[in-house]
Amino acid sequence: RDDHWNAIASGFLTGGVLAARGGWKAASRNAVIGGVLLAIIEGVAALLIRSTSKTPREMALEQMEQEKQMKAYQERADSGQVTGMQSYIEYAQAATGFGGKAEATTE
Repeated sequence: RDDHWNAIASGFLTGGVLAARGGWKAASRNAVIGGVLLAIIEGVAALLIRSTSKTPREMALEQMEQEKQMKAYQERADSGQVTGMQSYIEYAQAATGFGGKAEATTE
C-alpha cells in the first residue's frame, strides 16, 4: 500500500530503530522527529500534487474540446481543404489541443 500513513510510520520506526542503541529516551525522541519529518514531506507532496493536477471536470471539458477540434479537422480534411504539411500541423494541434482552433485557409 502506498499512502501517506505508511511513509509517516516508516519514518517513525526508522528514526526509533536507528537510535535504539542510545536508549529509550533517544529512540523515542528520534522516532518522533522521523515521523514529523516524513509527515512534513508527505504533506508538501500532497499539496503540490493537488495544486498541479486537473479535476475530473477539467479533464472532461478538455477532452470534449479536443474531440470537437478533431471532428472539425476531419471534416476539413475530408473536403480537401487541408493538404500536405498543413494537414499534419493541424492534425497535431487538434489531437493535442495546442494551437487553438484550426481555421480554414482558402486561396
